[in-house]
Amino acid sequence: MPLLGGSPIRSITPRDVLAALCTIETRGALENRRRGNDAVFLTPIVAETFDGLLNDIDGGHIRPDHVFAALDGARGGPIAEGSVGGGTGMMTFEYKAGTGTASRVLPAEQGGYTVGVLVQSNFGTRHSLRIGGIKVGERLQDEMPRPLDPDLIPPEHAGLYARWLGTYNDTLQQAPNEAGDGSIIVIVVTDAPLLPHQLKRIAKRPALGIGHLGGVGASLSGDIFLALSTANGNVSEVGAPQAIDHFPNLNLTPMFEAVIDATEEAIVNAMVAAEAMEGANRFYVPALPIERVRAILAEHGYRQ
Repeated sequence: MPLLGGSPIRSITPRDVLAALCTIETRGALENRRRGNDAVFLTPIVAETFDGLLNDIDGGHIRPDHVFAALDGARGGPIAEGSVGGGTGMMTFEYKAGTGTASRVLPAEQGGYTVGVLVQSNFGTRHSLRIGGIKVGERLQDEMPRPLDPDLIPPEHAGLYARWLGTYNDTLQQAPNEAGDGSIIVIVVTDAPLLPHQLKRIAKRPALGIGHLGGVGASLSGDIFLALSTANGNVSEVGAPQAIDHFPNLNLTPMFEAVIDATEEAIVNAMVAAEAMEGANRFYVPALPIERVRAILAEHGYRQ
């Protein structure tokens, strides 16, 4: 989804708080209009990834006051990574993950523009994990997510845990939310003056960064990519014709590369920053064993 100028991206969330957030975001947009914002259309943007293994998603724990407190507390500066915010219940390649960020700055001769990427990462099976092109996941099969007390799992949810309970039968129909069928949200932001048709091209590139790590876009995976430019912020939706800056189409390749690299790094950062977690129904997800990964990469000539 391409966005230009002042279009808002406001909320990234677990699945079952979507309706409340849409209502809240619409109310906030109406308040902005009353303050003099000249936007003609008010379109709340709320994206979600499924966290129903670690989170009690049907418990109704998130209330509007929680959302308002989070929005009111939003600040500039570095973004916390790992198990924070909507990323709290997420896992990636069957390790704890969540929120991750990364950025790239183009060389001066290519405009010196910045590309920033924010991910909420929740996808992938362990054996597929690659870092630096090395199949590290094949060497890390010994500590998997697991229910610490299987007796606590409601019978109707047994299919969700089948892979880790050892009850999955691959001759049967695939269980809902089988490992690897999670989701990922990638938001790309740049100060380059890109127009909507160019942002649409940018929004396709995160998939290549995900593929570098071993993601395949599994059958039930919900992969959501959004791209926006902060340039041309003075453009109004009403009034006389206005001039805008425009980035040459044939110069986009370095921008594509920056998006791919930053997406890959942001996902790894989400995993590195996250700690092991025990969640609802005593479901446990391990953290990425960073020292073991370093040792595997060192075997292939990578140096810290």
